[in-house]
Amino acid sequence: MRPFKFTTVSTFVLFLTLTATARAQAGFEACGTLVSTTACTPLFELDAGAGQMVLANYGSFQVGDRVHVVGTLQPCETACLTGVCLFANTIDSCAPCNCTPTCFGTSPAVACPCGNTGGPINGCGNSVDAFGAELSAFGGASLSEDEMVIAAWRMPSSAAVVFQGTTSAESAFGDGKLCTGGSLIRIATRTNVNGACKYPVLGEPRLAFVGNVTSPGTRVYQIWYRDEASFCTSDTFNLSNALRIDWAL
Repeated sequence: MRPFKFTTVSTFVLFLTLTATARAQAGFEACGTLVSTTACTPLFELDAGAGQMVLANYGSFQVGDRVHVVGTLQPCETACLTGVCLFANTIDSCAPCNCTPTCFGTSPAVACPCGNTGGPINGCGNSVDAFGAELSAFGGASLSEDEMVIAAWRMPSSAAVVFQGTTSAESAFGDGKLCTGGSLIRIATRTNVNGACKYPVLGEPRLAFVGNVTSPGTRVYQIWYRDEASFCTSDTFNLSNALRIDWAL
């Protein structure tokens, strides 16, 4: 293996493994770009600047290519890396994300229910995190090559529901805001681990399939989660920000 330069993997990458331990984690999946660095090249840079890591297999791809990888994430050490590498990975191309986070707690149109404004890219604040739950995505929003994964964190370790709507909306709801409407579909029910969840995990049906997205168009996604602490309103739930995905062929 060629030597590589290490850039600290962010909290987002640690979330994706859903672990705080140093044990190997199978089933890691992400889209990103192969990038050149001064001393060690190429590195795999996850979407949204979430961190860089070493891949064991680059296939025929070159620096600048946007790729989709699946493999086992574990600690490693090379000539210029002591950190995290992706071993035994597969690699193929990845379609553009076409994703837009929206409906934040700070949005002026509708106030959070009890002044729990949250962070600039989050939903309304909750009982365990004043910034509130943050929903993001990585992957390709292509119906013919669906590699989209949506992920949320900064929540209580409680029950959560991933759901999809067909329209954008914004109204106070529980301790947060409801950000979508129209035809609603429950994508999955989750139990948050370390305050985080994602859909799909390896082996689950792809997002567009479960959401019955059969032609190009826009869908809006959000996470509803339990927050039973005495914190804001008498309701015992809150929501993340929303994520608008423009599905293409």
